[in-house]
Amino acid sequence: MAADQRRRCAHVLDARTVVLVIDRDGEVDYYATAAEAARDMEAIDVRGEEYLGVYGLDGEVYSVGLTGERHHEVPVLTATGQRDLVRLRELLQAAHARSPSRVTTADPASFVNARAMWEWDRRRLRWPRWLDRRLHGTAPALLPTQQR
Repeated sequence: MAADQRRRCAHVLDARTVVLVIDRDGEVDYYATAAEAARDMEAIDVRGEEYLGVYGLDGEVYSVGLTGERHHEVPVLTATGQRDLVRLRELLQAAHARSPSRVTTADPASFVNARAMWEWDRRRLRWPRWLDRRLHGTAPALLPTQQR
């Protein structure tokens, strides 16, 4: 079973590995791991300093860099060991006005859960129900509320 299928079946994200990526446009995306976030980033955006920051739920700051030869560069995220929960909360508050999900919380864990529910409600395939359950499970992957 693939990792994304296990996560979907378990309905739980691991708060220790979830990262939030915030870009210059105020768009906030969350990923189950830093490796997953790096795979979704583009080298041209990293070079153009498109990303305002990458943070763990606890405010851990990740540096964004590139590895590999020019024209074959791959984004890499590295935990810096520094924490800046205040800055993360500021960025989340600023982002909510531009976000289509209109998630208004500045708490990172609450943001991830609210965003997951918003995306779940807007998923495309819902019928037939048996296929929807097979592809998407019965609920989105969420963070446990006691892991803050």
